Amino acid sequence: MKPDSKLIKKCLNGKEKAHYELFKLCFPYLMSIASRYYTNQEDALTALNDAFLKILKNLAKYDPTRSWMAWMKTILVNTILNDFRDNRKHFELNKLADEEDITENTVYLSIDEINDRVDEAHLIRFVEELPDINRKVFNLHAIDGYKHREISELLEIPVGTSRWILNQARKILMQRILDETGVGIKLNEAK
Repeated sequence: MKPDSKLIKKCLNGKEKAHYELFKLCFPYLMSIASRYYTNQEDALTALNDAFLKILKNLAKYDPTRSWMAWMKTILVNTILNDFRDNRKHFELNKLADEEDITENTVYLSIDEINDRVDEAHLIRFVEELPDINRKVFNLHAIDGYKHREISELLEIPVGTSRWILNQARKILMQRILDETGVGIKLNEAK
């Protein structure tokens, strides 16, 4: 899905038609990411548009030896996190825990164990239905591979709070899977 060098050159020269072609090329990938972080498509599209403007603005800084998709994803995720920080007052941060509140036996939902029993559409819907902060932390950690220290810095929350929120998201997901599908899930204790 990497655009060819001609398209990038046209974009750098300010050709609006090239901007539109690049947008059409990148839209499905970027929207799939933005949709994981927002409950409604309008907010996801707003974040995608803001990120795309940043992509165009910084296109000259793109290093062609790097992955195009990873570069775009980084810009989009940072745009989403900036939006989250800017609008923090709109997000509910209930019962935020300090690191010492996380027990050694925190229960984790094992995705591997449910993959064979629950279809992907159910899982996606369950993640989309998580409260905003839980969905963001879950996506950053479980989907995008960020470590709790990185999430802590990105969202400006304590590391322990990131762990607690992820654990809450997993518990909510586990309950949703049990409620909706009746599938029993074996829980593993963290060591």
